[in-house]
Amino acid sequence: MKRVAITLAVLAAVSAIGLRLLPAKEKPAPRVEQRAVEAVDPFDTDGKVAAGPYRAGFSPDGAHMAVLDGRGVAMAEGGRLRRIEPPDGGVVDFAFLPGSDHVLLGQGPEIVRRLLLFGVDGSATGHVPLDPPLSLGSGHGMTVDATGRTAIVTASVRPPLGEEHLHLVVVDLREGTTRSLTPADGPDESRPVFAGDKVVYTSTDDGVSSVQLLDRATGASEQLSPKGRSSALAAVGEGHVLYVTEAAPPVNGRSEPRSIWVRPLGGGDQHLVGVLQETESIVTADLANGLLVVAERGQATVLKARRVPSRLLRPGR
Repeated sequence: MKRVAITLAVLAAVSAIGLRLLPAKEKPAPRVEQRAVEAVDPFDTDGKVAAGPYRAGFSPDGAHMAVLDGRGVAMAEGGRLRRIEPPDGGVVDFAFLPGSDHVLLGQGPEIVRRLLLFGVDGSATGHVPLDPPLSLGSGHGMTVDATGRTAIVTASVRPPLGEEHLHLVVVDLREGTTRSLTPADGPDESRPVFAGDKVVYTSTDDGVSSVQLLDRATGASEQLSPKGRSSALAAVGEGHVLYVTEAAPPVNGRSEPRSIWVRPLGGGDQHLVGVLQETESIVTADLANGLLVVAERGQATVLKARRVPSRLLRPGR
């Protein structure tokens, strides 16, 4: 098993990426000596994680997998769950920071005035104040860029007697300021993932979903998934995007199943990776190592590892 050298010196890591973090306690967070930490296999010997989690995400270095369930966020280790939560709970969303040793946590569904910072070891190391505050609803995705200075979260707006609406909000992690990236009165946007300076996300309009690529500099967006098929983002990595298209109604006696596709972010054809059963969905993937994480719904949701040849997830390489 490879060893991944990560820095757990909280103060040094914070100063390196310039976050405006307020300490979890009145006294400064203690320095912790740097040490090597082994990558942890999140699955048990049967390739499963304990029942309950319905979302998951890998750290940038692939050494950790965090999961989200009805109780909040946990690290998956050998199929077991190890909680990394604040005492008051209420965590509905998470995103790894680029160093892979910290996780940004968001609480909900009420309006929140801060995002929390926890180490993967479960230690509370600080928080980022939000100005103005916002609601994350029940949690619909967040992401942190490679510099660790900017996050994009899915904000929830629910007018009186109205339906919930989702849009993307940029959070400056150095100052805590928030601003809308997409209009609050447009299509629902969720599950953002940074792809360099651009953002990939799922957009839903009139019940039809698509995978979009947004250029933050110009505001221009490009649809990555095929037109006419409702699609949802699964993962981004290795210069590719992975998404799932919903089943299509039969045409001339032939139907199209729910399918997993991959295509280059820079343009090019989509390639079929596999198909999903009605009870299955893709929650995340490690494209570099040919690993899909599949949620199987039954009496309880179970996350399973599905291995595929890495060449299928990175066609042309």
